[in-house]
Amino acid sequence: MTGSFFKLYTFKGGKDGRSPSAGLVALNGNLYGTTVRGGTGCKGSGCGVVFSLSLKSHAERVLHAFRGGKDGANPYAGLLVVNGSLYGATLGGGSYCDCGTVFELNPSSGQEKVVHRFSKGREGNKPSTNLVALDGKIYGSAGEGGSNRCTDGCGTIFQFDPASQGLRVIHSFNGEDGANFAYLTAFNGKLYGATAFGGSGCSDGCGTIFSLSPSSGVETVLHSFRGGRDGEDPAAAPVIQGRVIYGTTLSGGDAYCSSSIRSCGTLYTFDLASHKETVVHRFNGYGGAGPAAALRAIGDEMYSTTSEEGSCSCYGGSFYGTIFSYVPKTNRFAVVYRLEEKVDGGEPESNLIAIQGKLYGTTPRGGGWIRYSF
Repeated sequence: MTGSFFKLYTFKGGKDGRSPSAGLVALNGNLYGTTVRGGTGCKGSGCGVVFSLSLKSHAERVLHAFRGGKDGANPYAGLLVVNGSLYGATLGGGSYCDCGTVFELNPSSGQEKVVHRFSKGREGNKPSTNLVALDGKIYGSAGEGGSNRCTDGCGTIFQFDPASQGLRVIHSFNGEDGANFAYLTAFNGKLYGATAFGGSGCSDGCGTIFSLSPSSGVETVLHSFRGGRDGEDPAAAPVIQGRVIYGTTLSGGDAYCSSSIRSCGTLYTFDLASHKETVVHRFNGYGGAGPAAALRAIGDEMYSTTSEEGSCSCYGGSFYGTIFSYVPKTNRFAVVYRLEEKVDGGEPESNLIAIQGKLYGTTPRGGGWIRYSF
């Protein structure tokens, strides 16, 4: 497969925003997203912004600059469109404990409203992963708080009702059933996800795949990663097609990569009928390392990114991540583009979206955007 790479916009920092880490959403001819830093709020590097970018003119507009404190700060989680409004979460700000918020924003006016402020304790705090919608409700994960079996808490899954503006915790992780940073997807009326830590594999837990009933809060661990060749530390939501879950782990596999992740990560499948997990690809550095974004299914192929390498760093390579494709039917893996930080931006962590034959995403380093034509 061949294609073309275009950098649509480069963030300038300051008022403009800096370090977009989350994925984008499309609405009414615009792309919407967040930056972790930059903006006019807070001192120093800024508290982050919500922005829009025109698909036609590529003009960028800052809709809201987070001010810290009660307003929230540092949105790592991506935005979600519900009934024409944008919803998101901030890692910090909110209450006295800097525990994070859930916010609602009008995409036309930029008017922002904090709809929930997290506090320490059983509620959970520090939301930093994707929000998902299911049956009119919004679901997300708090990375800390909840059960005290983990240092700083094992994290929770929460439900937010846009109609009543109420938030309730539907599950608290306990370490054995997963811990911290749960990445969610909705499928057939249930929530499925992966946790970065916890489970029964490895001494401290290498992460899990799980399912959860939104109504009862009953969670079932489907697989505990064992580390090594099996992979560990999933950092993205799984994707489900038919009866098969597809996902990635940030590390594990069998190849040494860099001092930051040591092992390069895996691409796995999990059969919901047989409950069998299979590693279908182990990243090797040259073909990318550290996949931190969800797979995007387009026809018979899946696309995603790796956050590191793309060339052998031990030989002085200057590549910072890849875009890759995977074909489940033939088990074919291919690198379709290697990002060079100074030219393209680097270390993509965001989920890609597809619009009219093009993939769009962000890079936190190098100030770039991804648009890949195929």
